Amino acid sequence: MSELVSIIVPIFNAEKFIQKCINSLLSQTYREIEILLFDDGSRDNSLAICNEIAKKDKRIKVFSQENKGVAQTRLEAFFCSKGEYITFVDADDYVSGNYIYNMVNHLESENVDMVVCQHYNKTETGEHKVIRKVLGYFDNKGIEQIIKEKVLYDNDTQVSGIAIYLWGKLFRRKYVEKMLQAGLGLWYGEDQVCILQLLYNISSLYVSEDYDYYYIIHPEQVTQAKTLRVDFLQEQIHCWQRLIEIDKKELLKEQLPKRIMVNINRFVKRFVDMNLRFEVFKQAMKNLRDMKILKPSFAKNTIKLKWNIQILFYLFKFRLYHSMFLYLKMQSRLKKNL
Repeated sequence: MSELVSIIVPIFNAEKFIQKCINSLLSQTYREIEILLFDDGSRDNSLAICNEIAKKDKRIKVFSQENKGVAQTRLEAFFCSKGEYITFVDADDYVSGNYIYNMVNHLESENVDMVVCQHYNKTETGEHKVIRKVLGYFDNKGIEQIIKEKVLYDNDTQVSGIAIYLWGKLFRRKYVEKMLQAGLGLWYGEDQVCILQLLYNISSLYVSEDYDYYYIIHPEQVTQAKTLRVDFLQEQIHCWQRLIEIDKKELLKEQLPKRIMVNINRFVKRFVDMNLRFEVFKQAMKNLRDMKILKPSFAKNTIKLKWNIQILFYLFKFRLYHSMFLYLKMQSRLKKNL
């Protein structure tokens, strides 16, 4: 194992986390690495911290630009990289000391185009393993089966079959540019789009059992903030539309409707908590309801989801937006009273 691995870290206002992230990369047992710290117009001390640490290790390369968003930043960083293998680490996360070694070992011993590792979700109160059942080697047919049955939603675990993020993965260089270009123009959900594009392009995949990535959940994240952007749901629609465009074989017919309903349940409750006006809510739901990909699901009596999401599905299916709005309000109040 001697190939150069480029570790790309897009950075935006990550001064609370970036030092721990970089230290975990410098501690890798696999030594043939370059670390590309790419600051995307941070307004805090992130860039200064990166420049200071870079003085101590020649493997670190620091870049900065005006804010362009994470999708464009990753692509710009890729063009500056030199490694035959590419991995992405978010600036607020960190990895184990064997992260790169294990990934390279699997990539080369299994002779695959991409390796996926497992991860911990880490909060202020502790950490827990995210359990996913998709493990081992997959050829073309196996990859198609993952896309068709588990990539966005696994009935057994009620999460995606593999983590549909760019982090926690090692890629062969020749597949990365097209993958990153697929996510351009999105500020949310670009990882899902990139991963689907990649799965359509590669011929082999290995999912390891190694828990080497630590995903930090904190209030500054888009999905964890107390208030969400009003155009968040519209951006979700753009993401799902992009997935449909990539899905030439229509393998997501069963998967995408389930993912949409899970996300509606998850995020729309947040908008209700924000006292979003019903008219805005109704228009967003109409836009979702008219998506072509959902029509096969509405032709069925039900879909296999948890009971509370199934109720939401029925209200959504029959365009009972006001009842849907009130149902979410009730859920929110019950949760606060527990």
